[in-house]
Amino acid sequence: MPIFQRNMKKERLKEILDNIWGKKVLVLGDLILDEYNIGRVTRISPEAPVPIVEIKHRFFTPGGAANTAANITALGGCCQLIGVVGDDEQGRCLLEELRSRGINTEGIVVDPTRPTTCKTRIIAHTQQVVRIDRESRKPIEGEILKKVKVNIEKFLDNETLTIVASDYNKGFFPQEVAEFLLKKSRENHSLLIVDPKPQNIMLFKGCYLLCPNEKEARYAVGDATDSLSLDEVGFRLLSKVEANYVLITQGEKGMTLYGKKEKIYIPALATEVHDVTGAGDTVMASLALSLSSGVSLREAMEVASIAAAVVVRKLGTAQPSPKEMLQIVEELLQDG
Repeated sequence: MPIFQRNMKKERLKEILDNIWGKKVLVLGDLILDEYNIGRVTRISPEAPVPIVEIKHRFFTPGGAANTAANITALGGCCQLIGVVGDDEQGRCLLEELRSRGINTEGIVVDPTRPTTCKTRIIAHTQQVVRIDRESRKPIEGEILKKVKVNIEKFLDNETLTIVASDYNKGFFPQEVAEFLLKKSRENHSLLIVDPKPQNIMLFKGCYLLCPNEKEARYAVGDATDSLSLDEVGFRLLSKVEANYVLITQGEKGMTLYGKKEKIYIPALATEVHDVTGAGDTVMASLALSLSSGVSLREAMEVASIAAAVVVRKLGTAQPSPKEMLQIVEELLQDG
């Protein structure tokens, strides 16, 4: 059982959570609908050597950038969301899920030429049997691209916001969109936090904070054989992308921040891990809200670690509540 070793006490966490209430964050990126079909297996199909899953329960949750937005509102923040969905049943379902969570969907553009990205999971006895993906990775273009740029300008017009760019490589970030976002964030002095796919990292050169996981970071600096130390990877990536900071998430090992003159390591807090799906979105959301309230990067990382420890205890793409975060800190202090 890990010991809660940092300075973040329950009282300080409550103070931060109170301060982030109502803070506004702009999230944009690839929107995904996550579908979960929960059932049981009692026999094998006579048609092929595969299990027959009898579905007992089905539900939907926002995924990708939509999950980052859902995390922000779950923590008490206010989220403006920009993205693209298809003119289909999945798109309408995703919009309904977002609105039910109090997320502003005015910035979402409907593109009748592409399907809404949907990940369908079949789960039996807590074990994922198969995942079915429905998507198009074609970059947005034409009128859809123009509408996205108009929405970015509208939400950032004369307002300084913390911005989260959530890239799942599904086509939302062609170079023109990334460059426009960087330009607008600089013009109104907004902090731009990027959760990138490694092949697109250089699109966000000059952002405030880049947040890849360790595998993505190694890919980005050409370390295919894991021969470099994490510090070498972190500082090389920092220099390459010319960001203010690079934060590398390391799963059960925690996360490490690299700046020009500093390095901060925060170990993971998770004591129960059921599903890591969407934990990166939780980290992004809690970082953005914490920084919006004016806390230090170290404390923002501690808050993110606590939030991630909550969601990995849950099945599927999930969000933490302030109450759950306070409870987990109490548990860890008792264990320590």
